[in-house]
Amino acid sequence: CEASRYTLCNLGMCDEAILEHFVRRTLTYMDSKGDQRRIDDNGIANLREPIVILGEPGSGKSRLLRHISSQNNAVLRSAAAFVTHPNPALLVQRSSILLIDGLDELAAAHESEPVNRVLSQLIRAGCPPFILSCRVADWRGAIAREDITQEYGVSPKEFFLEPLSRAAAV
Repeated sequence: CEASRYTLCNLGMCDEAILEHFVRRTLTYMDSKGDQRRIDDNGIANLREPIVILGEPGSGKSRLLRHISSQNNAVLRSAAAFVTHPNPALLVQRSSILLIDGLDELAAAHESEPVNRVLSQLIRAGCPPFILSCRVADWRGAIAREDITQEYGVSPKEFFLEPLSRAAAV
């Protein structure tokens, strides 16, 4: 999709080889009954509830969001760029979903709670569908879930990015 490539190129992420050689990923989550379920990366962008993708450092969270952006009508921003955007509603006008990468990177950069800074901008944008990525160790789940639920009326779904298998990594 040329529009997605344009957005990726504007972000300095226009490596055609990366876009064409994405390794399919699997994520796990807990369903409403508390059972662990699996979903592939294609299914994530079709969900409309707030989504949080959690993973270890270097596990491929950013790469996954770049892939989702290239395959969908989505706008990808780093969390740092998103919280300083002067008019986040403009981003929503150009996309069906906002992809916000690296919540954990905000934690070190500012004293206030990073999820509240992102949530404030999401509210200014009209509470659009979003996917947020964060390192597992930096996600403050209970507090963040409550804050997001209060604004969106639904609890965010937390997905854990599974590590690549040895075969997939080669």
